[in-house]
Parts: sequence; structure tokens; C-alpha cells
Amino acid sequence: MNLKKNILALAFVLPVAAQVPQAGRPEGPKPTAPRPKYDLAREQRLEGAVVGMALKPMGPGKALFLTVQAGDKAVEVMIAPEFALKKKQISYALGDQVKLLYAPAGGALKARWIERGGVTLTLLDAQGEPVDRPKPYDLAHERSLRGQVTAVQVQAAGPGKVVTLSVEAEGQTVTLFLAPESVLAEHHISFKVGDRVAATCAPVEPGRFRVREIACGERTLTLLDKEGRHLGNGKPSEGGPAHS
Repeated sequence: MNLKKNILALAFVLPVAAQVPQAGRPEGPKPTAPRPKYDLAREQRLEGAVVGMALKPMGPGKALFLTVQAGDKAVEVMIAPEFALKKKQISYALGDQVKLLYAPAGGALKARWIERGGVTLTLLDAQGEPVDRPKPYDLAHERSLRGQVTAVQVQAAGPGKVVTLSVEAEGQTVTLFLAPESVLAEHHISFKVGDRVAATCAPVEPGRFRVREIACGERTLTLLDKEGRHLGNGKPSEGGPAHS
């Protein structure tokens, strides 16, 4: 094990997996591309039959686009990420009769909700924000936790997977959300059962915490800045991998 201090700044995204840096020496933190803004002032309603379906690249995954025919008007609308529809066990077929509310968002048209057979799937709230977006980091309730790792898990989060730790701390077992599996693997970062860790974190729900910074021995992993914002892809400082 390399005992030099290894400070890492890595991106952490719950509903979306982080991009992996290109081969070679990283150039430092890169800002996360902003999500296209939904234009509430230009919302329109549409009712018709699904005449086209396509999966198109969106971030690290794909999104479902439906083409809806209403009279002589055909409109292609982005519905939702493929992984989100699979998670909800929702699918569409050619010929489906649908109603939807949509507006421009970036270079595409985005659905705020879509109805089929009297069942409505709500995708965005009244402000045009995703209804299932992760909560911001709760700085007001940030705290420190110290304990021993009892389990290391990889959980689905968006189109990728996120590493979580079960930690015995203060007489109870808590869950700590770390970073996308691909990001930790890229930088050769790993944790194991028995590791003693000290985390700066904030609650997501009872017993579950989002980590801003975690230390294990002489290694420190920084995921968010002091304002709770993503740091970008980040890079290791001189000192080598977390486990060798």
C-alpha cells in the first residue's frame, strides 16, 4: 500500500454516471455541462398516435424519443432516459394514442408529462425541473461520522452504478453514498470491509448519507467542494492509488 497522502477530486452524480477522463494525465476538474433549460413560456399540448420511436444518445446513456402524429402534424418529443423508463417498467408502442405537454429544451422538444389510457407519467415539475432529481447536498445538516466498513456495495444510479459503503458508526449501521463505480475504477480507488473511515457527509434520508469527503488511513477522497458542488472529473495528486 502506498502510504503517501493521496487527495482526489472526483465528480459524483446520483441519477447520472460521471464521464471517465481520457487516457493520459488529466488536466484537472472540468465543469459539468448544464442541463438544457425547459422553456415553460413555449409549452404546447399534443394529442395523437405514436408513429415513430427512437433511442438517441443522451449523456452516458440513451433517451426515448416518440414521434406523435396529430392530423397532418408530426412532432418528435424526448420522453425520458431509457434507464428511467425501464426502472418504472414503462414502454410505448407504435399506434399508442397519447396526450402530452412539451416545450423546447436545448436543441430538442421535451415532454413535461405524457398520458396514455388515462395514466399520466409526470417527468418534470411545474418549474420544468425533473421530478426525480437528486436533492442538493444539505450543508445545513452536514456532520462527521467515524466508523468501520462492514460492507461495500454497488448500486444502480441512473444509467451507471454508484459505490456505497455500509459503516458501523455511533452504534448503528449507516449507508454512505460515494461515487460512480467507473470513476473509482479509473483512479484505482477501492474500499474494503474492515477499513476505518472518517466521513464528512449530509443526510439524504434517515440512515443514508451523501459523502462530501472521506478519509481512510492517510488517504482522503474529496467528492464535493465546501459548498456541496461537484468538482468535475478531478485527478489524483502525486502519491499513487488508494489500494495497491
